[in-house]
Amino acid sequence: MKLFITVLISLLCINVQCFKNPWINYKALTAYEQSNYEQSKIEYAKLLQDNPYDSVINYNEGLVFYQQKSYDQAQKYFQRAAERADRHSLLQQQSLFNEGNAYFHQKKFLEAISSYSKVLEISPDNDRAKKNLEYAQKCLQQEQQKKSEEKNKNNDQQSDKESQGEQSQQKQDEKSDDQLNEQQDQSNSSSSEQSQNTKQDTSKKDSKKTESSSNDTKEESLQQDQQSNDLSDEKENNKDVAKDLKKSEQAEKDNVDDINKSSSKNNSMSQEDSEESQQQLQKQKNELQEGKEAKQLEDKYEDSLMQSVEQDERLDNRSKVILQKMENQEEFLQKQLLKMNVSKREAAKYGQKNW
Repeated sequence: MKLFITVLISLLCINVQCFKNPWINYKALTAYEQSNYEQSKIEYAKLLQDNPYDSVINYNEGLVFYQQKSYDQAQKYFQRAAERADRHSLLQQQSLFNEGNAYFHQKKFLEAISSYSKVLEISPDNDRAKKNLEYAQKCLQQEQQKKSEEKNKNNDQQSDKESQGEQSQQKQDEKSDDQLNEQQDQSNSSSSEQSQNTKQDTSKKDSKKTESSSNDTKEESLQQDQQSNDLSDEKENNKDVAKDLKKSEQAEKDNVDDINKSSSKNNSMSQEDSEESQQQLQKQKNELQEGKEAKQLEDKYEDSLMQSVEQDERLDNRSKVILQKMENQEEFLQKQLLKMNVSKREAAKYGQKNW
């Protein structure tokens, strides 16, 4: 009797532990099936208050958070379920698989790869875990490539900025050097201008002095020149008067000689002109005669040409008439020959009497 009572008490304890608050579990499942994930989450939270280390309840709570796309909370519940589930059981395998999916959605590819590899350790033939593992590895490679490219870009940008900074510094240094050079040039130019101005002032003073001295010397020389010019003018005037007298005497002599020469030349020119005029008249007469003779020859030549043309035309007409007569005679002879041939043939066939 005592043994029976103890067995009943133990069975009741098991039932209470396994099926504690079945109504709450039912409401959570129905809410999840109806996609009322908020209500299902609340009901599973009530169950976890009584038994926080239950693997099934943690797994179901993780599914609710996964459907709501709160992947960080889902990953925590899947991890608890995998830790509390039986080793190498289906629940542990599915919890690890969903944990890897939650990590993947958070772009934590290394954690996802570790979760998928744990699933493959439990069941190496799990195709879903293999595919997700390969995909996660590819995504990790792409992420690493992007990071490396971003690092390279950042390095390039930093190097560009540094080079730009160096170039700007160089430009600033060049500008400062140019400004210094300009200032030096300005100072040098100002000093040179001052020196030039001083030189110009001294040169002006010297030139004024020289001009004044030269003007004095010029005045003295002009006075001397005027005196000498006056003396020379008087001498030249006297010379000119003497020359004019001599020229007038020579001119009178020359006029007498010219008159005598002109008279003799006129006589000789008149004789020469008369002879030349006679010669020209004779030449003109000869030219006229030669022109007349040439015209006569041309007229004779034209007449002979016209006669030859007329004779050619007559010959052409005669040749045409002769040719026509010859053609007519040939036609007549051909006709006579044809008649003779025809008569011979008829005579051969029928005889001369019958024909």
